[in-house]
Amino acid sequence: MWERALAKLRHSTTDYAYDNWITQIVQLGHDGSTLTLGVPNYFVRDWIVLYYADLVRRAVHSVAGEPVAIEFVIDESRKSGAQPPVSGSPPQDDQVVIAEVEAANGRTKLSDRFTFENFVVGPSNQLAAAAAAAVADNPGKQYNPLFIYGGTGLGKTHLLHAIGNRIRARDPKLRVVYLSAEQFLNEFVVLLKRGQMEEFRRRYREGVDVLMMDDIQVLKKAQETQNEFFHTFNDLHDSGRAIILTSDIHPNELPNIESRLRTRFTSGLTADVYEPPFEVRIAIIKRKAEQEGVNLPDDVAQFVASKVTRSVRDLEGALTRLAAHATLTGRALSTAYAEEVLRDMLPQRQALSIEHVQKVVAKYFGMTVDDLRGEKRIRPIANARSVAMYFCRKLISDASFPIIGTAFGDKHHTTVMAAVERVSQKRDKDTALARELEELERQING
Repeated sequence: MWERALAKLRHSTTDYAYDNWITQIVQLGHDGSTLTLGVPNYFVRDWIVLYYADLVRRAVHSVAGEPVAIEFVIDESRKSGAQPPVSGSPPQDDQVVIAEVEAANGRTKLSDRFTFENFVVGPSNQLAAAAAAAVADNPGKQYNPLFIYGGTGLGKTHLLHAIGNRIRARDPKLRVVYLSAEQFLNEFVVLLKRGQMEEFRRRYREGVDVLMMDDIQVLKKAQETQNEFFHTFNDLHDSGRAIILTSDIHPNELPNIESRLRTRFTSGLTADVYEPPFEVRIAIIKRKAEQEGVNLPDDVAQFVASKVTRSVRDLEGALTRLAAHATLTGRALSTAYAEEVLRDMLPQRQALSIEHVQKVVAKYFGMTVDDLRGEKRIRPIANARSVAMYFCRKLISDASFPIIGTAFGDKHHTTVMAAVERVSQKRDKDTALARELEELERQING
């Protein structure tokens, strides 16, 4: 059965995948209901299960004519280590990105576009920016490791590049390495299969003064790579060399990451970044416009900042599109023109209603819609009511203060205005509340 499945896989996978991974699988048994496939070690098993299991399952199903349970086990006769590729040559650099450790006077992978000077600091990223600057000034001595986490497009990578650029500007002899966790994983796989693990360890344990790794969550399920990174981390940390990591979630929430790694990730300083408030979004887009030489009127900047709220990257993308359209058409930028150009980027709010917002907020805080509409002023209900009013005003374009007041039990419009202002001010000052509101807004928008 496996020989026939191999024939199908030969034509349904790339040469690299087939020669270097699929051919390491052998059939060990088939009892009529379960096909037992053997691989040489745990690393190869985990990699195949993660990336090729569905392909294997479909091929076996095709030749068997019915679903067959598949079990991957370690082939004891080949347990000594990963097998070299059965055929074909090692993958070229255009197949697998290899991040090389750079010599002191070598080129870096850092972008000079990302510096501390052009990073807009606000309450949503203040701790992370301050910690990053401190690490750049005293690498290995301040906050080691520094772990920055937060959603996509909020400036984590910008801070990594800023750290690296400042360190290299102050001391060009320091060996600064920036790479993604995926690059680390890919290089580990390639050098493991080439039998060059000593070279890999030399690069990352001896040839690095500052290691900056982006998107550390990618290491999930890659058991052997996690083990290698664990020892790399220890060698660097114990010798006082700097480690800066980023992730999309807090280290304690990383799925399928060993507890010993999570413990080390939190042994220094963890700093979060979250959705920037309105004023900071305006500052970001105006700074970007200035850098790009774009004449951006204040009302257009405010319009874009009010509509594009989720990430700095989205803000920059919106500005790039506006600038391109204005240049190509020769039209002056205005809010109406911006709305026309960015219509597919702007959130669609027409489906939202005050009733929908009330239901989502009430459920989130564990109360009823009647509580929000009623007269009770005990603190939990009053706070939830204020949050609901805030989102009605923010997310529903035609919801005026009087309309919102009527929907909340005939409250006076000044009561609604005060509630909205109160939540807005607290959001800018209270990190925990800002993250809570960010999550609640996601739920409201479905």
